[in-house]
Amino acid sequence: PKRKTSAATQPGNRRRSIRGANSLPTLAEILNRPSALTVFITGAGLSAASGIPTFRHSPDAVWKGDVWTSATRSAWRKGSVGWWNDFWLKSFPLQFDGYVPNSGHEAIARISNMSRGRVKVLTQNVDGLHQKTNESWNHEENLVEAHGRLGLYKCVPTEEQESND
Repeated sequence: PKRKTSAATQPGNRRRSIRGANSLPTLAEILNRPSALTVFITGAGLSAASGIPTFRHSPDAVWKGDVWTSATRSAWRKGSVGWWNDFWLKSFPLQFDGYVPNSGHEAIARISNMSRGRVKVLTQNVDGLHQKTNESWNHEENLVEAHGRLGLYKCVPTEEQESND
């Protein structure tokens, strides 16, 4: 059968979201542009290579349960001790001891160093592996942890305090 071609794969058109031989050279070219700001968006797939189970595909995946009603601030306010014991501790380990960053984490750290601060990393992961790379990099300024990090806690305002903001 004849292979279908899309506008992205036809001669003369730029490749878009199709993996292939040009992916790394194209990334290198983009990273070398003096004015380029590059954002890496990482999630469970990156840390899965370090052995951390994903929350969608493991037998006890948190996203298969009632996370949309349990993982909320209002559910926590209804009973923080029950929320902690019945939801949080069953869904998340208290720490990710024994897991180490993989080559993907290391590559992002190296690329960040080579780009002189023009690379930002936005991660959904709470495992802290971006900070544990062998390659020292300025994660304090260049890393955004969208869901926080295990072991890093903050005080939650009361409903009254929130409504006054």
